[in-house]
Amino acid sequence: MITKWKREDVRTSFEMVDIDSLVPKSHPLRKIEDAVDWESVYVAAEPFYSVGTGRPAIDPAVIVRIILLVRTQKKATVRTVLKNASDSIAMRWFIGYCLSERLPSVSAVSSAIAERFDEASLVRILEGVIKDIYTKRAASATALGMPTKAKLRPRAAGYEERLNDACNAAAKKAVRAVLRELTVKKRTKIKEA
Repeated sequence: MITKWKREDVRTSFEMVDIDSLVPKSHPLRKIEDAVDWESVYVAAEPFYSVGTGRPAIDPAVIVRIILLVRTQKKATVRTVLKNASDSIAMRWFIGYCLSERLPSVSAVSSAIAERFDEASLVRILEGVIKDIYTKRAASATALGMPTKAKLRPRAAGYEERLNDACNAAAKKAVRAVLRELTVKKRTKIKEA
């Protein structure tokens, strides 16, 4: 006779989990995580955040991580990234949320970006992050949205200038796509009201 295994007991059980151990060592998001100097994001975003006033804001590194996920996922939006992150342990880990934490809503991310950053400052922050990722070979130029015609060979003359231009172009493209998505959502909400 076959003994039935009680799946309901497993589904409602409580476990202590190390989320870091659930993300494979070879996962692409781990490579990106290791390549970026996240402290530089905090330093660059510091002028846009006030300390000790009001409710806690969304971490600037979380905003940059979400924009990076939008950039590296094919045809992704902030909405789809947050929806996928609710199911994906690796994406949750990368964004910096544990399994039991509620992810920020699209409107919270939209407000955080609109209220804190102008386009130029967000591009500048993301440009440094993209440069870190590319120079440490954590992701390809194509995945980061960098122009592939840039001839980014380290020994070629003018490499640093072309690299900076390519990183700037990729950052502008990513930020504009996110801002376009978020402002379209905001405009349709205003029209509906």
